[in-house]
Amino acid sequence: MYAEALGLFRQVGDRLGEANTLKAQGDVYGFLKRNDEALGVYAEALGLFRQVGDRLGEANTLKAQGDVYRFQDRNDEALGVYAEALGLFRQVGSRLGEANTLKAQGDVYGFLKRNDEALGVYAEALGLFRQVGSRLGEANTLQAQGDVYGFLKRNDEALGVYAEALGLFRQVGSRLGEANTLKAQGQLALAAGAAEQAFALLARARALYLAVGDRVGPANLGITLAAYAAERSDLTAAIDYLQPAADFCREIGHPLYATLQARIEGWRAQLAP
Repeated sequence: MYAEALGLFRQVGDRLGEANTLKAQGDVYGFLKRNDEALGVYAEALGLFRQVGDRLGEANTLKAQGDVYRFQDRNDEALGVYAEALGLFRQVGSRLGEANTLKAQGDVYGFLKRNDEALGVYAEALGLFRQVGSRLGEANTLQAQGDVYGFLKRNDEALGVYAEALGLFRQVGSRLGEANTLKAQGQLALAAGAAEQAFALLARARALYLAVGDRVGPANLGITLAAYAAERSDLTAAIDYLQPAADFCREIGHPLYATLQARIEGWRAQLAP
């Protein structure tokens, strides 16, 4: 469909239509993780947006390029195009575009452990998301702030913003966001030695991951929850938690499968009459 539309826009000389279609193609390639193709059509779209003077289209395309670079761990390039996009969003007065770009910059800074810079741009993004009424953007930014605070061992601040994020994720109905935040809260509780509280939080997070069809989250949490259940001598629960994680590792060819399955078989042997 996009290829057909692209041909028609080119026939009639509609460069803006061509640019928007190329941008849309790039978004699909990006979703499919066909990153080189995404970057190729984004570059074409960018040139056309610049030719026709569409600064918002240019900014959105630069932001999208940055997202692909970030996925490829090309962090310096990501930061470079995010900075360009940010300037353009500010020129055209797009506060939501500005907020999304600041959040993306913060995520790169956080990955690079440039924590003060991450917290600085997250604070800017948070103010903008609140101005435009984007509760999901606000929640995602609070959750990201909490992750940085947690890394810095500023646990009280982390717990405070996680609690805010959790309320917002529930308001907007984002069960995945809720699960991620519960998981983060549970990990903090685990690190603080509050095992029972951690177990309850992580179990709730796992249930939400399962509800939204996410298998990676339950697999990761299943390992932690199984270890806790085994420590309490509840081997039946430990097996129930760990078997889906082992099955997932087997399906994706992960080398951890053999270790997890051996642990399960050991527990089954202990339960055998």
